[in-house]
Amino acid sequence: MKTGEKMRIVAGVLAFLMAASGLLAAITGPVVVLVAVLVAMGAGIGILRGRAWSAYGFALLLIAQVLRVPVMMLRPWYGATGVFRLTLLAILYTGFAWLYWATGRRLSTGDGVRGKAWPWVMLAIVSFVPSIFFHNFTMPSGSMEETILPGESLLVRVFPMETPKRGEIVLFLSPTDEKVVLTKRVIAVPGDRIRMEGATVFLNGNELKEAYVTRSRQDTFYPAKIPYTEPPDGCAQGAVAFAQNSKAGEIVVPAANYFVLGDNRADSLDSRCWGFVDSKSLVGVPFLIYDSWERSSVDTGGREVLGRRRWFRLFHLL
Repeated sequence: MKTGEKMRIVAGVLAFLMAASGLLAAITGPVVVLVAVLVAMGAGIGILRGRAWSAYGFALLLIAQVLRVPVMMLRPWYGATGVFRLTLLAILYTGFAWLYWATGRRLSTGDGVRGKAWPWVMLAIVSFVPSIFFHNFTMPSGSMEETILPGESLLVRVFPMETPKRGEIVLFLSPTDEKVVLTKRVIAVPGDRIRMEGATVFLNGNELKEAYVTRSRQDTFYPAKIPYTEPPDGCAQGAVAFAQNSKAGEIVVPAANYFVLGDNRADSLDSRCWGFVDSKSLVGVPFLIYDSWERSSVDTGGREVLGRRRWFRLFHLL
C-alpha cells in the first residue's frame, strides 16, 4: 500500500473516531455537539473518497479551534487549570491539522479530486468568529430557579459588554473569588435606592413587582430588613458596603456598581451578603439556554454523572 493511501485511510478513520467521541459527548452533554459529529463524519467520508478539500477543510476547522485558544486565555475567569487544558488541546489540534493538511496535499497531487472549498472555509469562519463575542457557561446551582435551572448550559454574549439594565440577568466574577463566575439578576443600577422587608424589595421608594422570583420556602438566612446592622455569618463584606452607602434606611448603589439578587431568594448568596458588583467584574449577558440536564447521581469523585436531559428547556430564550 502506498504512503499516500495509508495516510488517507488513517486520516479518514481518525475523523470517524472523532465523530464517535463527539456522539458520546452529545449523549452525555450538550446536544449541539451533534453538529461537530456530522462535520467530522462528512470529512471522513470525503477523505476516504479521495476529496482533497475534505482534508484541507477539516485542517482549517482544527486551526480555527487553535485560534480560539488565545481568545479564551484572555478571559479572566480561566485559572491555571483551564489554561493548561487549553494549551494541551491547542497542541493536539495543531498535530491533527498538520495530518489533514498533509493528507490534502497528497490527494491534490495524486489521484484524488479537488472537491469544493467554500463550504469548509465558511465552516471554519463560523466556528471561530462567534467565540470572540460569545462564551458558554453551565449553571452550577439553584440560585436562579426557575428562570435558569441547575445543569443548564447558557450561551452568553461577552463582547461588547453593554451597560446592564434593571431586571436583566448578568454573569460576573464573584466578589469573593475572581475565578468563579456567578449568575444573578440586576435589581438596582448606580444611583438607585433600595431596601428589603422580608421578601419584598423596594426600589426608589416603590414596591418592586417580581414575577420571576421563586418562593418555594422561607428565607431564614438573611435578616428581615436590609440594610442590616448585624450581618449573617460570612457576610461582613456586605455589612461594610451597606454602612458606607446607606441613607435614611436605604441602600444607595454607588457609581459603576450594581445590586444583584438570585431569583431563588431562599437559596442565593448575592448582594445581600457580599454587597455590590463592580462594573469591571461583569462578564456578559446570557440570552439562550442551549442544553439542560437534571443530574441524578454522583460518582466516587464527587462529580454528577447521570441524569436526564430536559428536552423542553432546549433552545429557550432568556
